[in-house]
Amino acid sequence: MTHNDALEREAPCPGRSTQSLCDFTKQQGDVMPPKIKDLISQLEQAGFRDRGGKGSHKNYVHPNVVRPITISGRAGDDAKLYQIRAVAKAIEEAQK
Repeated sequence: MTHNDALEREAPCPGRSTQSLCDFTKQQGDVMPPKIKDLISQLEQAGFRDRGGKGSHKNYVHPNVVRPITISGRAGDDAKLYQIRAVAKAIEEAQK
């Protein structure tokens, strides 16, 4: 499966706060994925807080979300599609 094939699959698009992440997952063609720092920014704007982690892993928690979300990678790295979807899902759960 190529990167473009993965983008063509429908991703969950929760609320308005994650719209930019959802737009990325629905676009077709060669586009630059968001950076890890963009995902972290989205989480922090939604009220998640960093509870720490080991190495390049960071765990974010929110009072309304049952499980913590783990983001791995350096701030300037490209986010993986599974990370984008996990952040969108966590933000949707936090808004309920």
